[in-house]
Amino acid sequence: MQSIHNYSASCQQIYPAIKPEPIVSDQVEEWYPTQYRTYRFFSQHGRENDNEKIQGTTITIRQTSFGCGKLGFEVWKCALALSCYLIRLFDNFHNNNESDIKSVRVLELGAGCGLPSCVCREMGVGGVLATDYWEEQSGDFGRPMDKERLVPHWLFGVNLDFNVVQSAGIMREGNSSAQRSVFSRKLDWHNEVDVLEAKALFDPNLIIASDVVYYVEDVPPLVRALELLLEHGSSNDRTAREVILFLSVYTERIGLKEFRDMVKEMVDAHPGWDSSEQEVDFCLMTKELDSFEEKYRILKLTIKNES
Repeated sequence: MQSIHNYSASCQQIYPAIKPEPIVSDQVEEWYPTQYRTYRFFSQHGRENDNEKIQGTTITIRQTSFGCGKLGFEVWKCALALSCYLIRLFDNFHNNNESDIKSVRVLELGAGCGLPSCVCREMGVGGVLATDYWEEQSGDFGRPMDKERLVPHWLFGVNLDFNVVQSAGIMREGNSSAQRSVFSRKLDWHNEVDVLEAKALFDPNLIIASDVVYYVEDVPPLVRALELLLEHGSSNDRTAREVILFLSVYTERIGLKEFRDMVKEMVDAHPGWDSSEQEVDFCLMTKELDSFEEKYRILKLTIKNES
């Protein structure tokens, strides 16, 4: 059993994984090798309910192969760290004013397997939209640059929907898409219309992402997408919006410096906006809780529009 401790919350990977019953035989299962991983999250302070404190929040994720998902085929360490943070964040809602959590509408960018979105779903937020980018179902690439990049197969989107939507029993007979509060969607940062359409349809007030700064050429459109999602929709819109990013500070993330600089410029250009950065460590542990196996450095970046 492996554990991650971060932000007054912990995560344990459960062996063997708790697979959904019955196993869904979809095209992802038919075309690609898959692997199920089960994670159990605990808030160190727990909720008021002692049973929930003991049981924690358990989530099973289906990972695909590199051939299907490319860089998003598995759960990355930043996604685990962000998930731990969200568990503690939303536990505070439950312990203080549980009704407030229903007002939170979460949009995840670059969701990959969708673990942080699943955490938000299980913690009872008002709505979840998990987004990422993949090739067209026809096999064509959506942009000329995609031919030279690691763009996921279109079934990657099917797997994201399986993890975030179908595994939760959201898609039941008689449920229309309008009645659901949990969704998945293809979203292209390079397409402002795509970003604005997702914003208009879902109206998020919390945008989350983990380890999304990879390619340098993605930095300007990603910052622009964050700006569009944070901006008020109209002169009468006074919704407070927030972005929470957990980013790897590994040296191979060559776009990170440019991203941090561009975020600062964006925030400075908007009166009433604020941003903060904090580099934190979290530890992957095995067996004994005091036995550290690996330590990871994560950059937590928060942007707020409370104007």
